[in-house]
Amino acid sequence: MKTAFIHNSILIVLFFALSFAHPATAKAIETGTEFSSIRINEFMAKSDTIIDWIELYNPSDYPINLAYNLRISDNPYKSGFTFQNSAVVPAKGYLVVWADDVNAAANGFQHLDFKLDADGEYLALRALDGTTIDEVYFPKQAKEITYGRANNTGEWGFMVSDTRGKANDDILLESPISDTPTLDKESGIYKEGFAVHVQAPKDTKIYYTLNGDEPDDKKEYLLVGTTIPISTSTVVRVMAEEPNKKPSKILNKTYLLDVAHDLPIIA
Repeated sequence: MKTAFIHNSILIVLFFALSFAHPATAKAIETGTEFSSIRINEFMAKSDTIIDWIELYNPSDYPINLAYNLRISDNPYKSGFTFQNSAVVPAKGYLVVWADDVNAAANGFQHLDFKLDADGEYLALRALDGTTIDEVYFPKQAKEITYGRANNTGEWGFMVSDTRGKANDDILLESPISDTPTLDKESGIYKEGFAVHVQAPKDTKIYYTLNGDEPDDKKEYLLVGTTIPISTSTVVRVMAEEPNKKPSKILNKTYLLDVAHDLPIIA
């Protein structure tokens, strides 16, 4: 009798434990309004080393399965790609999908039926009934720079670093590319040597060459305020790198010292 009582008591405890178990520990949500919390969080649209990708974020306390429940689109007038197979976004976690125009879900990775347009585009998450859950119109993108929401404000902008699979930075960049520097001397013919002043924002690193090669941002650099001495006919090539930004375009200037000429100098 005592053994049967203990056995029945254990069964009752297990019944109630399973009945009231937290849904997040049992199964990903597959129906309901919880899908409206999913957000487009970050993406990369231009890279030489990796295909286009989009990161989704789930701020809720429950894992959410997007399969056959949400669509993602790169066109305001098209319904978009329906997530397939298992597309679970963990609670307060991330899911990365690949925008490579493959349209095949394999090995747990979602491959979308479109690529991102690095010249600027539209991106949206939609419910199956067409309701827009989240959307963003984004500008022209820079190579190897991601575009995402600031972690503290939710505002969109260029990111200081790739934070795929983790919380985004709080800092956004208005432009991911450094401003092209300027020189205080124009290309031309000069009677004697001089020093060229490089003009760029404070704390900018200045890379330059005097032999015609492209400046290398892996080599030594000058700081703004330093001058470049010109003592012979020279082609100066200058590039700037501001903090947390990619290097600028290269500026070229040609200086000829005490040279007779009949044609204009172009650089």
